[in-house]
Amino acid sequence: MLVFQTIRIIVLTTIAFLVALAITPIWYRFLRESGVKKQIREAKRTPVYHKFHEKKAGTPTAGGVIFWLTALTLALVFWMLSMFFDGRWDY
Repeated sequence: MLVFQTIRIIVLTTIAFLVALAITPIWYRFLRESGVKKQIREAKRTPVYHKFHEKKAGTPTAGGVIFWLTALTLALVFWMLSMFFDGRWDY
């Protein structure tokens, strides 16, 4: 049983990685077109912060949504599979 659980974790992790990899270019394009960009504080208010982060200005933010979207989508898919098929999906 331990081998099955280990294989299951590896397979689910691989699926989540591939789904996130497929979603990333679409999400990045959407963020770039909608104008969601990193805003850096002014240099006179926070000189040290500005110095270290000025090259990040204009970078699209909200990339963490990819991880949440992937996790929620896979949880929903496997929940639906457990509803329609009995057996190992429910475990």
